Amino acid sequence: MKANPRVWGALAIGVAMVLFALTVSDFGEVKTVARSVEGVVSATAPERQYIKTTDVNNDGVPDWQEMLDRTEPIEVEEVVTDFEMPDTLTGQFALDFFQTYVRNKGYGEFSRTPDEIINTASSELRAQAADKIYTAEDIRLLESEGVEVWHAYGNYVAGVILRNNVPEGTQNEISILESAVAYSDESRLSELDVIYNSYDNIVTGLIGIAVPRGLAKEHLDLVNALNAVKNDIGAMKLAFSDPLFTLLRVKRYQDDTEGLYNAIVNLQTKMRKAGVVYGANDPAAQLVLNLNNE
Repeated sequence: MKANPRVWGALAIGVAMVLFALTVSDFGEVKTVARSVEGVVSATAPERQYIKTTDVNNDGVPDWQEMLDRTEPIEVEEVVTDFEMPDTLTGQFALDFFQTYVRNKGYGEFSRTPDEIINTASSELRAQAADKIYTAEDIRLLESEGVEVWHAYGNYVAGVILRNNVPEGTQNEISILESAVAYSDESRLSELDVIYNSYDNIVTGLIGIAVPRGLAKEHLDLVNALNAVKNDIGAMKLAFSDPLFTLLRVKRYQDDTEGLYNAIVNLQTKMRKAGVVYGANDPAAQLVLNLNNE
């Protein structure tokens, strides 16, 4: 930071005045000097001396006062820093948690315990990892119902899934994540791309098809379950750059996959109870066969 001469000058004058005052007054106590004049002792105050003031421009205002009266802003060199606000959930959480902890320390007896702070932070983290929930407003609903309509719908759904199925021989997403972490090899996470893209294409495809109104709930359950697993896999890809976010999604991964299984079973059950039957050449029958073999 660049020093301002006026500031340093004012400081020097102030210090000099304080030192002088302490010297002659000893904190306000006037010292007396005993003088003996022809046997008489008298107490007299010491002779005072004043600081000589200067007025270079002869305008009647002392230089020290002009120095303090000036209103020009103090020039400070710009502080350059490389700090950037974190753009990952891990970085944001670390910064927010630290700030909350420091502020909390200032509340004294009214402060929250560390456990309370952690519980609150955990709740906020879970909220940030929440998924978009698709609703009836996001899909096209068919007013027509009946076994034939439901039959066609089932084949459309199966067709979307089969066309975007993960290639045979692709390693499971959890196995890929475990391998990458075990060997500290971030490059292995690129193997998750094909799985993520598969789920992403399926979600997009299912949002685009027409859905019988009677199957709207089951269809949305399936879409939202697929979308949740897709987001879990997307978070796994960030294991080295945003590990806290990855951990949050991995913790819910098993629940999400179970939710996906239940969504498929519920859709099949409702259609079967309505009398929908698929032949060997129907895509839906092929999909069920694939699922049973996995």
